[in-house]
Amino acid sequence: MISLPLSWLSETLNASPQNTPNSDFTGICTDTRQPVAGTVFLALQGENSDGHRFLKTAEERGAVGAVVAQYDPAVTIPQWVVNDTLLALGEIALAYRKRFRLPVIGVTGSVGKTSTKEMLGAMLSAFAPTLISAKNYNNEIGVPQTLLQLTPEHRAAVIEMGMRGMGQIEYLARIAQPTIGLITQIGVTHIELIGSQEGIALAKSELLTQLPPDGTAILPITSPYADLLEERTPQGTQIIWYGVTNDENANVRALPDSIRIDESGKPSFDVVINSSDYSVSLNAVGAHHVHNATAALAVAFALWLDYDEAIAALELWEGAEGRMTVRQSPLGYRVLDDCYNAAPESMTASLATLGRFAWRGGGVAILGDMRELGAFAEEAHIQVGRVVQDSPIRLLVTVGALAEGIAAEARRSEKPLPAFAHFPDSKACAAGILALLQEGDAVLVKGSRAMEMESIVSVLMGKGSEG
Repeated sequence: MISLPLSWLSETLNASPQNTPNSDFTGICTDTRQPVAGTVFLALQGENSDGHRFLKTAEERGAVGAVVAQYDPAVTIPQWVVNDTLLALGEIALAYRKRFRLPVIGVTGSVGKTSTKEMLGAMLSAFAPTLISAKNYNNEIGVPQTLLQLTPEHRAAVIEMGMRGMGQIEYLARIAQPTIGLITQIGVTHIELIGSQEGIALAKSELLTQLPPDGTAILPITSPYADLLEERTPQGTQIIWYGVTNDENANVRALPDSIRIDESGKPSFDVVINSSDYSVSLNAVGAHHVHNATAALAVAFALWLDYDEAIAALELWEGAEGRMTVRQSPLGYRVLDDCYNAAPESMTASLATLGRFAWRGGGVAILGDMRELGAFAEEAHIQVGRVVQDSPIRLLVTVGALAEGIAAEARRSEKPLPAFAHFPDSKACAAGILALLQEGDAVLVKGSRAMEMESIVSVLMGKGSEG
């Protein structure tokens, strides 16, 4: 964040502290464990914590002011009192975002949004300094924090936007003010909160409704909700269609018959961009990255980038951490770490990738619960069980009560079945998994974030349950 006078904060929040010194601040801090000196501390309030408890600590560590919901007379630094500090964070980020004129790419979708965001960051950074959402900074706290990192040196920004319910992406997009809105895929993640897949499409399309008249919507042409997404795009906003398809209506299309997967699971493919042909060889594991890369190249098309340079940058990207990261374990296993999150679509893609590694040794799938699927949960796990029936694996390990449905469906197959094992949670699996494995196994680990499957990866990598 660039240095700004404290008076700017008063104007932004329409609030004035008891004393406003004629000085500047260098950022907004929400955690006193991070660098505090020179910043304004913003006291967030959550179910399990209250930032107001750390006001004195912030002052002692050099904060030059605080945004609070309750005034603390024991603290001498200026305090801006607001009704809701979380909303204040959004207001500050919006006002700061308006100081910059640059392409801001908002990315959302049920699956693939983080990998696509990371691809875009790698691609755009090859052309100019680009701000990229860090880690899982895709919510009402993370998006403002990301925007507050903008500097005059940045020439573009890539902002990931997640959601847990209706209206949340609209709120994030109002703050980020994207000039380009990209939707990856419409799946069933969060269907428990939304109620239907069409509802999820509507929630994701909130990103489109916030685009400016001269903005650009980048949409998956193969989605069953393509018409809905088009209808939700503001009149006059440019639409760029992309997808893994032969449909010539797609401005950017990866040709399905051209996709090839090498021995290490890395895909290559031919892509048509604005009627010109190009070849792409990705350095990230998983055929699903063809869709993500096509989305990234649609952004290159929107920004009039040099396509050869854009493709070269994408080919250097090795994948996002915890999203089909392939590791060689010192214990003799090939570990496919895809444990960041899970949905039926991504489970299916991961099992397909595991099949590419099975020839190196026995294929082992360690699959945890897929959460936040509501009434669709049972059917979703059954669907994955059917995919397991056609997967070349020797051992299926399920983790969690819901994941038992995967094994139950797989057992109904008339085909030769893999061996089965079940653990109630990731801690139990981490304690017992090594006894089930053989040297040379290719081991996929995947489950919803709440399942904490990374503890299993840690054991497979010989680091122990604590990593």
